[in-house]
Amino acid sequence: MNLSNKRCGECGAKSYEKKAIQGKWNKPWKDFPSIFLTRDLELWVCKSCKSYAITPEDSSRIDKAIEESIQSQTAQFLEIIHSKSGQKYESIAHRLGYSSAYISSLKNKNKTPAFKLWNQLKSIAIAPESEMEKLDPDYDIIKNNLLLRA
Repeated sequence: MNLSNKRCGECGAKSYEKKAIQGKWNKPWKDFPSIFLTRDLELWVCKSCKSYAITPEDSSRIDKAIEESIQSQTAQFLEIIHSKSGQKYESIAHRLGYSSAYISSLKNKNKTPAFKLWNQLKSIAIAPESEMEKLDPDYDIIKNNLLLRA
């Protein structure tokens, strides 16, 4: 669909152009508040106000690009955790409270995690030494003087 002669719904200008969107996608997607796109996504953008014109065909391309980006980042986080901590993927899965099969499917980019798990993996990838100990199911809360509040 060619939108070059259509008016922008935001500012009314006839100034749409095809543009490759890179990096941060500031629109929410499922439970993700924003996404960092790891590959270009070509969309119609108003030259005047920079708003997007999303056609029905674009919706599935946007979802696919976002899912691929999240899956790629998740696989990278798992690889970083594995290499920095020296833990096997089965151990990582056990410590996170997920099945080995699920973590394997994330590692192989076959599934897209929820934001909570994605964010947890990102935090652990940044500092795996300190975070993995806290995730250990055998972690002794009393021994480490942690206060639990209801």
